[in-house]
Amino acid sequence: MSKKITPTSIFINFEVVKFFGEEEKLLVMLPDTVSPDVIPFLGFLNPDIDGVLYFKSNPICPDCGLELVESTVEEFYPNKLENVYRIVYRCPDKECGKKHRVKLDKFIDDGSNYTSNMKQLGSRLQFIENIVYRKMSEIFEAIFGIRIPKSTLYNHQDQTSDEILTAVEKEIDAEVEKQEIEASGNYNYDEQFMKVSKNKKAKLQLLDANTKYAYPAMIINQDKFDSDTILKYWNATLSNLPKECMITDGHTMYPSICKEFEIEQALCTFHAIHNVRDKPYKIINRNNTKRKNKSKKIKTINEDLTELNNKYIPKCGRFGKNETKRRKLYDKIQSKNRQISTLNQEIRTLNNEDKELDKYMDRISLIFKSKTLKTSKNRLNRLKEDKNKLPDSIVDAIDKIDKKFD
Repeated sequence: MSKKITPTSIFINFEVVKFFGEEEKLLVMLPDTVSPDVIPFLGFLNPDIDGVLYFKSNPICPDCGLELVESTVEEFYPNKLENVYRIVYRCPDKECGKKHRVKLDKFIDDGSNYTSNMKQLGSRLQFIENIVYRKMSEIFEAIFGIRIPKSTLYNHQDQTSDEILTAVEKEIDAEVEKQEIEASGNYNYDEQFMKVSKNKKAKLQLLDANTKYAYPAMIINQDKFDSDTILKYWNATLSNLPKECMITDGHTMYPSICKEFEIEQALCTFHAIHNVRDKPYKIINRNNTKRKNKSKKIKTINEDLTELNNKYIPKCGRFGKNETKRRKLYDKIQSKNRQISTLNQEIRTLNNEDKELDKYMDRISLIFKSKTLKTSKNRLNRLKEDKNKLPDSIVDAIDKIDKKFD
């Protein structure tokens, strides 16, 4: 049965109020049932207003039950807004005689200057896009005319993020239930290690591989992370759900966990490619280091060569008997040139090796990207035909893939 939602009507009065010793001011009269969040937008209704005056919607003394009498007006600062006033009431009973101010505790928590909505808005902006606090402060000032300090925005986010995330998770769960999204039985699992307030934490996360539905994560202290904890998380999250396949990285503990959980294990494509191409990448990284070192040597030799060339005075013909010093200088220059030539040749050899490895690794990637198993096997077989001509690291990668097919 659907429930009809009735909109709430707010009647806004504009009244001229005269303060003691001051000029008359045109104020918007607002009951304490209206949030201060609307104040920045009241200028659109009447651009001539000077401020807002809050009054009690039910001015009754909570102690004696008599109707309160207006005593005076004072300024206060909800959401740090200026030109906001409230009526201070007095109980007419002589024995009671207590003063009662307009309170907005329905919207503002004790010890805070900002409404709950205003505090949550910063967190929601962070969830939409990762905005730095300085920019967020500028956004608040542009929209609401409020300059909230960066430290205050950080504190608001720290206070409200868990509450908002819980609410969002409930909305998503309700939407999933409404859409009747069923678990496929194929799941991605991974963990993330991080620091929360200088404490090392581990985040365990399951994702439906077909529907992309993210199941609630588990965050634990890192020292509690082990295979038993993973198994408990899987059992708690996937109880009464179909279990076909669990896609994980290549860690050695997962086969035994999957066996105990009674589910097939599969390596995710990224980790499978990474494991297969591990040796070729190590060779390329090693070649990069060698190339950098050889380039540094060439630079040093060129500097020495420039200095030697400046000292050497070229002449036509052979060296004379008395030109021993010039001959030695010439021999040094020739030796330096030969060193540079040798180093450049070694760099070209490294480049050719990297180019060849890259070519074969691209072909290996195509095996994993194939749309059908038949295409994948055909691509593997074409590589195996040239096995005798391939680098050892590529042969090792092909053997690993071949074992997976078996």
